[in-house]
Amino acid sequence: MERGIFKFEVSDAGDLINNAANVERLRRLWLDRHVIDGADLGPGDPGDFDHGAWHVSCHIAGGCGVKQLADESLAWLQISHDGRVDRYFASVTVLEGQNNRTVPIDSAEGIMLLQNSKLLGFVEGTSLGRTSARFTTDAPTLFNLWRRQDFDQPSGSTLDGGRVWEHWCTLRDIRPPHAIGTSVLTAFVRIDPPPRSISRFDLRDGPVRRA
Repeated sequence: MERGIFKFEVSDAGDLINNAANVERLRRLWLDRHVIDGADLGPGDPGDFDHGAWHVSCHIAGGCGVKQLADESLAWLQISHDGRVDRYFASVTVLEGQNNRTVPIDSAEGIMLLQNSKLLGFVEGTSLGRTSARFTTDAPTLFNLWRRQDFDQPSGSTLDGGRVWEHWCTLRDIRPPHAIGTSVLTAFVRIDPPPRSISRFDLRDGPVRRA
């Protein structure tokens, strides 16, 4: 089925289908300035929306899903970071004993873990604490002067940080040549189901302060 003016391909259940065409539709949607423009894009600095997604995108990308697996244990679905290549991917995390194990949703392990799983709900992204891209050193020019390392804060810190601020940075440039931003879009589409349906999120969602 198709949904919306951008004709997203969705399953019978209304979830985004994981394909390259939907990644490009998401890119076009978040770069569109006819559906939403000006102050309605949300708070930001000059240049943040020249090539970047709507403000709300960082809150959506920072969110997570919780599923109950076939054995009734819980799994955490989110956009994770691969530090080896500085790219993002859709991941599933489970608790094994006292340790967490995180694998790509697309991997054989991820597919097996999620077989016959049931969605329980969504968790809003945090604007405090650690980022998933630990130990990065972004150049000021990469994300319109925003740098992910500036938002990797210790647990318990009240300073701006965490995954929402991390993806405020990554989504300041989502043009096709920008590999980091494109990897976030790809990971978002791949999460099954995504943190929030494209057709349901509130375009005015987000904090009143900058990013």
